Amino acid sequence: MQDIKDCNKNVFVGLKSVVNHHEIFVDRVECLSYATAIRDEKLFFIISSFFGKTYVQSIDELPQTESIYIFSSVNKDQDDDWTKSFKKVKSISQDLSSISSQLQTNTRRFINDVPSINILSSTPGENTSSEAVLLMYVKIINDILYNFVPTEQSKEEMINFFKQVYSDNETQRGYIDDFYKTYNSEQAILWYTKNTFLYRVLNKAYRVLDTDALFKMRYYIADLFKQFWDYYPSFDSSTSMDLEETLTVYRGYGISISQFEKLKMNIKGTIFFTDFLSTSKDRDIAFGFAVSHTTVSDHVAILLHMNVRIDQCGVIMADAQTCSQFRSEQEILFQSGTAFRLISIDSDVSGVWNVHLEYDSENDQGIARLFHHLRLHITHTTNDLTNWAGCMVEMGYYDQAERYFLLALEDPEVKEDMFLLAQTHNDLGFVYKRKKDYEKALQHYETAIKSLKTRPPPEYKDTENLLVSILIRIGISYSDQNNYEKALEYFNQAILFEEKETDPIETNIALCYCYIGEVFWKQKCYSKALELCEKARKIQLQFLPSNHPNIAIVYNIMSQIYSSRKDYVNAINYMKQTLAIQQDFMLPTHPLLAETYSNLSKVLYEQHQYQEALQYIKLAYDIHQNSFPFDHPDVTATKQWIAELEMLIDANSDLTNTSIH
Repeated sequence: MQDIKDCNKNVFVGLKSVVNHHEIFVDRVECLSYATAIRDEKLFFIISSFFGKTYVQSIDELPQTESIYIFSSVNKDQDDDWTKSFKKVKSISQDLSSISSQLQTNTRRFINDVPSINILSSTPGENTSSEAVLLMYVKIINDILYNFVPTEQSKEEMINFFKQVYSDNETQRGYIDDFYKTYNSEQAILWYTKNTFLYRVLNKAYRVLDTDALFKMRYYIADLFKQFWDYYPSFDSSTSMDLEETLTVYRGYGISISQFEKLKMNIKGTIFFTDFLSTSKDRDIAFGFAVSHTTVSDHVAILLHMNVRIDQCGVIMADAQTCSQFRSEQEILFQSGTAFRLISIDSDVSGVWNVHLEYDSENDQGIARLFHHLRLHITHTTNDLTNWAGCMVEMGYYDQAERYFLLALEDPEVKEDMFLLAQTHNDLGFVYKRKKDYEKALQHYETAIKSLKTRPPPEYKDTENLLVSILIRIGISYSDQNNYEKALEYFNQAILFEEKETDPIETNIALCYCYIGEVFWKQKCYSKALELCEKARKIQLQFLPSNHPNIAIVYNIMSQIYSSRKDYVNAINYMKQTLAIQQDFMLPTHPLLAETYSNLSKVLYEQHQYQEALQYIKLAYDIHQNSFPFDHPDVTATKQWIAELEMLIDANSDLTNTSIH
């Protein structure tokens, strides 16, 4: 890009108002390496035609590339032919100022057009668990963020975060300074509707579920959610509308062709938006945004028609018109995690596709049943920070969970409440157990027990329940380290504590039976191990829903027992039941899913089902690759297992071909 670098740098000034950061590269390898390493950003390229067709093809194939603009030092017509084969090349020009202007326009359009549509399939039996789980976690995250109490510390943390994001953008840093000086809690929606840094950073964090970014914005997010109560659409007699009437709002934008095809295949299915969604009561305004995409070759222009029964939706939307910077747009703002039923899709002569949606109260109720259990499990303490850390545990974000639990231990509220302190040490110990740092895990479990002993006696039942949880977790840690005598000692202690209660928690006893069964399995006492697991399962199914995470634990142990006995049919059956339950509660990137995929692959290999074994180990590899550095033992092991399976499949294929001939 030497010819670009030598041009007047003033052409980049306008770009700084719409992009966070820009880099200029002369070395093509360095540029491609930099671009490849970026995963959660969309990239816009201005590339010198000097770099040639092969290099442009490499950039065009990157999934993070949004668009490419060719700066040509020769006559435009000479370059036209070879650039037409690349769908992400938007223009070719000898005028860098013209490219800069076009890139600004397209970047602004992209910023305004990226609400994330997630689809729950309408096809019976099709696996959409990952989408449902995502929706549940978005709702739980919103619940926790809503309850955070704003402090000066959280405000400073948020402002520093914004300044870091826009470190190279003087325009947005000016807005950030204004926000810092003038913002108050009654201006949350007003600031969201401004065309500035705030809604961009917020919605990006929701789209990619960047929990660290969301936590840093908790000061503002709590205010935003609370303002939905203040600006919930209200109708009086003068409008001739009442709560039983339907409000119709619109949103026009462009989506990829592949996403549009997926929409068409899921009529009557459910779609939801992880980010906040701006809509308008004025169809013409929304249509104007949609029609601008009819000339974009790789996009489909759509106009969402969204019908909402006011009496059925709860506080999911706010009438932003009264406090918006752009009142003429008649904006209605929907909360993140709002779900709709896809009713129909049709087109008109303008080239815009009309997508008709209705607020999906039934889906909200269906998700609510799973959400209610998961929320109770996660938000089991009285402290928002420990609940946030607990959410990170369930999402499989162990490093973040550790960081937030350690932060919670410095919280005066946690320090002063011995029960809350014990809960926090117990949960932090569990994080270290998941990270296989058993020494630290046991240290925190022991600290939790000491904290409980200093708690005043009136809350005996809560103390007893927490103590049983700690004893079970200590037993698990010893079992994982093959110290079976110690493990059994703690499991039996937990059972004794429960059995002496007048109202014992049977599921805790079942969990102990399950883990004692695991100890017997490790000691190769398979019959005794199965007997205990069956006993545990019988109790669990009596008191828990069939897809409860604790039932997945017993199924997983039973699958390992059957595998050790070389009963691979039963082993595969229980592993797949384990997987089905895990997929109901775990994000697709969860490390425990990788373990189950890996175990399934090994058992399928024993059954000579090599293709299916390869599919599962590749799923495990995808998780490991995104969770660990490239030289991590789990990444290396799964990569090696993939190579061995591929060689085996190729060898079998060659053998089959030889036999045919």
